[in-house]
Amino acid sequence: GKKHVPKTSEKIIQAFFLNPFLSFHNVDREVGILARDLMWKHMALKPKDSTHVATAILQKIPELHTFDGDLLKLDGKLGSPTLKICEPYVFQMEIPFEE
Repeated sequence: GKKHVPKTSEKIIQAFFLNPFLSFHNVDREVGILARDLMWKHMALKPKDSTHVATAILQKIPELHTFDGDLLKLDGKLGSPTLKICEPYVFQMEIPFEE
């Protein structure tokens, strides 16, 4: 239901994903299995969100930042050591897409 990002914004998007506060990891079978199990245990967890959470748990990433209320409710309840799920400490950056 949202507008597509125009091709003219490609350089802005590429620059955003070069930020050092972002972490990238491959999704493999282990991530997929844990993501599935997390969705079965926490019914409000959506597939994409469960993949992010599973990746963070398996990579031992200490904090997952989100504004998603369903994810925030799981703070401190998942992983070992437990995953901190919280809102970002800084304002949310708005990417100036061209229309």
